[in-house]
Amino acid sequence: MDGFPEAHFAKSANGWIDSQIFYSWLIDAFIPAVADLEKPVILFMDGHKTHTSLDVSELCRNHNIILYMLPSHASHAVQPLDLTTFKRLKQVWKEEVLAYQEEKSDTLSKKDFARTLKKAWQRGIERDVVVAGFRAAGIYPWDPDHVDLTKLGPARLFDPSRLTVADMTSKGAETSSSLLTVTDTPDGTEAETVTETVPVTETATQTETVVDTVTVTETVADTVTVTETVGDTVTVTETVADTVTVTDRDSS
Repeated sequence: MDGFPEAHFAKSANGWIDSQIFYSWLIDAFIPAVADLEKPVILFMDGHKTHTSLDVSELCRNHNIILYMLPSHASHAVQPLDLTTFKRLKQVWKEEVLAYQEEKSDTLSKKDFARTLKKAWQRGIERDVVVAGFRAAGIYPWDPDHVDLTKLGPARLFDPSRLTVADMTSKGAETSSSLLTVTDTPDGTEAETVTETVPVTETATQTETVVDTVTVTETVADTVTVTETVGDTVTVTETVADTVTVTDRDSS
C-alpha cells in the first residue's frame, strides 16, 4: 500500500479477521520472518476460531511451528502484545493522527492512512517494548509468578467477598427474625424485651403486634433505622450497619 509498502494489508466482509486472513498472514509475514531462526519456533496466540483451522495447523506443522493457545479469557493478563506493544502503538497512533490533523486541518484520509500508520509503527514497535511484554506475561524469562493474577479474579457480580451494601440491597430482603421476652420485675410489673434482627437491604418493612402494640418499621440503606412503639408510648431508635438489635422495656 502506498506509504507503507513493506506492510501486509487484508480486508474481510465484516472488518474482522477470518481464517483465510490469518492463513495468509502466516504465509506472507510470519513464516518468512522466522525462516532463518532455529526450529522449532513457538507462536503464542489466543484461542479465537480463526487461529484453529485445520489448514493453519497443517501449515505450521510443515514449517516446524508450534501453535500454543493461551488460556481463554486471559489475554489481558498473559498475552505479550496486549500487555505492552498494542498499548504503546495505540498511544503513538493517536499522536500521529493528531499531528496529521493539525498539519492538514482535516481528518485522516484513506490515501494517507498507510503513511501515517508507518510513522506510528516505527515509533511504537520497539524491541524493548516487545520484550517487556513477554516478561510481563511470565513467558520469557519463564516466571509464572510474574503474571498479575488480580486481572484474573472473578467479576464483581460473582465475587461475594467484594459485594457492597449497594450490591446486596438490589436483592431485597428475604428473611428477618424477632424475639419477644416478657419477665416479672421486683415491683410486680411486667417488662417486655423485643429483639429484632434484620438483614441489610434497601427497603424492608415489617410489622409485628405483641401484647398491646409493637410496631417495627425498618428502612435500610447503608445503615438500619428501627423505630418501635410498645404499650402506650415508648420509642427507641437505633442505627447500625449490618444487624439491628433493639431492646424496649415498658412498665405497665
